[in-house]
Amino acid sequence: MKVANYFLPVFLLGCSAGSEQQAQEEEQVVEQQVQVEQEVSVDSLYQEARQKAFACFNEKTGCDEAIKKFSIVIAKDSTHHLAYYNRGVCKMTLNNFEGALKDFSKAITINPQDADYYHNRGYVELQLKMYDEACKDFKTSLSKGNESVKEVIGEVCK
Repeated sequence: MKVANYFLPVFLLGCSAGSEQQAQEEEQVVEQQVQVEQEVSVDSLYQEARQKAFACFNEKTGCDEAIKKFSIVIAKDSTHHLAYYNRGVCKMTLNNFEGALKDFSKAITINPQDADYYHNRGYVELQLKMYDEACKDFKTSLSKGNESVKEVIGEVCK
């Protein structure tokens, strides 16, 4: 299935590919950093993570650091849908589509009203050749006000 070149995922509302061992190591680092940063507010941590994410999205550098920062935010506040979303965007930037799918799905579970969450999950589902799911998410994104997916729906949902 061909997707037109004009289709770009929505970025920056929130990067790591790797093995199971790397994921476990990252989890341990996050737990240690959460302990160190107990006194820092979730909002401050989130803003710091967003700054790292900007470099990830714009320069394709610092994605792993941004992911760690968003993971710390999530460890401190498991309902922070923006942290899940932005971490998913970082993972998507690194072509870790399975990880991004999990993060976008969690963001949607927490806040099912955001059209961009469905848009990006649809994009990831396309990359994973989950065409029916992608079509459903693009249509949901459109129903929540994201007019930019109309053309994509015409290409994908046949």
